[in-house]
Amino acid sequence: MNIAVLDFERWDSGITSYALAAAEGLKNKGHKIIFVGLEGKPPADSAEERGVKTARFSSAASIFDLMKLISEEGIECLNPHDGRSHMLCAMAKILTKARPRLVRTYADARPVGKHGYLWNTTDAFIAAAEFIKDDFVNKGLPPGKINVVRQGMDMDFADSAVPAKLAGKHNVSIVGRLDPVKGHETFIKAATIVAKSFPDVFFYVIGGEKNVKINDLRIFAKKNGLKNIVFSGFVENAGAYMRSSDVGVVASSGSEAVSRVAAEWMASGKALVATTAGCLSELVEDGVSGVIVAPDDPAAMASAIERLLKDDSARISMGRAAAERAEAMFDPVKFAENTETVLKGDL
Repeated sequence: MNIAVLDFERWDSGITSYALAAAEGLKNKGHKIIFVGLEGKPPADSAEERGVKTARFSSAASIFDLMKLISEEGIECLNPHDGRSHMLCAMAKILTKARPRLVRTYADARPVGKHGYLWNTTDAFIAAAEFIKDDFVNKGLPPGKINVVRQGMDMDFADSAVPAKLAGKHNVSIVGRLDPVKGHETFIKAATIVAKSFPDVFFYVIGGEKNVKINDLRIFAKKNGLKNIVFSGFVENAGAYMRSSDVGVVASSGSEAVSRVAAEWMASGKALVATTAGCLSELVEDGVSGVIVAPDDPAAMASAIERLLKDDSARISMGRAAAERAEAMFDPVKFAENTETVLKGDL
């Protein structure tokens, strides 16, 4: 099948991660894939690095370029992953004689906007999580027109990473870019509470600066009286910290359409304390493979962390359950197969 995967994102976002994984997985199944991105932007460059054939458009309105691509490459299916490329594909489908199948993939935590024209022109939708599908259906999309396909991920790092040497008797870590939506201040407040009962615990903040500065978080921790906290900055080997941690935390107040970091914690065999943001409560089984808490609630987060630190047996059992769940949920082969089924219209 000749498939064009389109992503007009201007940076390497979670949307791009999903699009790249889909393109690579479909290519490995023998399909002819062309990844279409914008000139000078990271998505197409990343696709090329993965060995996927690419096409670069000068703008998101390059309708004639897309029509030419459909004709010359015999494109049978258009698979846009963002709103701008979706609109372009809908126009191209109407204007070309080939009338390729149009399947929109939505891996974005932002609320869905209802667009009757686009929805009617689109043959099928793929949602990266159940909460995204629910949003579409609640806004009028027929349930049979949208399918949940979770992103497949290579989890080999969980076995290959050499554990880092961490300072605490027990270590609790949060991994991810420093951004307000990731809830680092909530994590620090929760850590301050936990430290009163568990003075030997160290807390690790692993991730590079995005919209929050490390120094600002250091000052915030100092104001809260938290001493046993380490800010690593960006690291290449986050898996090493995960393997050495006793508890992982995802403190996000929003985002998390896919939550690769939650998947990585699970694959590392660690019990996870996670909020209800995005898809997190779909990934973590509360009380089975981790503990779910409300966003922006330091007291609840602290209680969940303490619960896991107090009970070694439960913590280890949850970690094992998390690893088994990750293996089943994020299998790259199943991801490619399920994506292929929707793109071909075999449902």
